[in-house]
Amino acid sequence: MAFCNHCGKEILDSAVVCVHCGCSVAPNGNANATPNQSTEPKKTKYCRHCGSAIFENAVVCVHCGCAVEEHVYGKQDKKPANVLSILGFIFAFIVPLAGLILSCISLKQIKKDANLGGKGLATAGLILSIVFMALNLLDLIALLFETFGSGVLV
Repeated sequence: MAFCNHCGKEILDSAVVCVHCGCSVAPNGNANATPNQSTEPKKTKYCRHCGSAIFENAVVCVHCGCAVEEHVYGKQDKKPANVLSILGFIFAFIVPLAGLILSCISLKQIKKDANLGGKGLATAGLILSIVFMALNLLDLIALLFETFGSGVLV
């Protein structure tokens, strides 16, 4: 019998993947001289299919049996969009105060749940809402100044 290089548990000599931790085993199935006896993952990594914690080097999730996909650099994981981000961005143009409120709520939700997408859209909605509110305020001041004349501010 051989031992897994990653978790130190006993495995078959012919094993390609450890059934205890899901990590790939050296081609000859031999273990390191000092195997790591810890059953906890060295770095926290989670299975995309079942969400269970797995070893960083795992090629198979031992909880659900699914293959662990390697992370491709440059490829972004698709996150579900936060509907409030979209609404906040749209309302920033129509009703800036509503856009400001929706964007703030959206950013707070995204901060709580890292799996939600739309942070950029919510930030854009927040900035646009502030800009359009400032423009509306300047427009209101100009309208009042034009209506009542220069005597109001003296």
